[in-house]
Amino acid sequence: MRVRVIQREGQHGIEVTVLCAPGDQRAERLADRLRTAGGRLTAYVSQTGTERRVVPLASVSSIRSDADHALVRMVDGSMLHSASRLFELEAALQQTEFARVSRQEIVNLDNVQTIRPEFGSRLVLGLKGGREAVVSRNYASQVKSRIGIAG
Repeated sequence: MRVRVIQREGQHGIEVTVLCAPGDQRAERLADRLRTAGGRLTAYVSQTGTERRVVPLASVSSIRSDADHALVRMVDGSMLHSASRLFELEAALQQTEFARVSRQEIVNLDNVQTIRPEFGSRLVLGLKGGREAVVSRNYASQVKSRIGIAG
C-alpha cells in the first residue's frame, strides 16, 4: 500500500481517493473507516449489498453483531447492513460517542434518553426510537464513565 499526502494552496477540506484492483475488500474497509472519521457510516439496505447508503453517525442508534457482518439500527427504527464486523466498526468509531455495551452491541451514547440500573450490575439504556439496550456488567463501568456517572 502506498499513501501520499498532497497539500495544495486554496484546497478546502480533505479529499481522499482510494485506487485499487476491482473487488479489493481492504480498500472498501479503508474507505468505510475514512467515512466514519467524517461523521458518516456506510451501510447497505440489504445483505446482498446492492444499494449503499452513507448515513450520518447521529442517525445511528446502535450496531449489533449478526454472523459475519453487523446490523445498523437507525434512530427511525430502520435497519441497514454493514459488510464490516462489529470489532472493525468499534475500532473505526473509537473517537466518537459510540460505546460497546455487550459482546454483541455498540450504542451511540448521543441517542441515549434514559438510563436504568438493573439486577446484576447491569444497566438498561433507553434509546431514541423506543428501543432498549442492555449494558452487560462487563461494560457497565466503562459506559458509566463515558456518560459521567460515578461509581
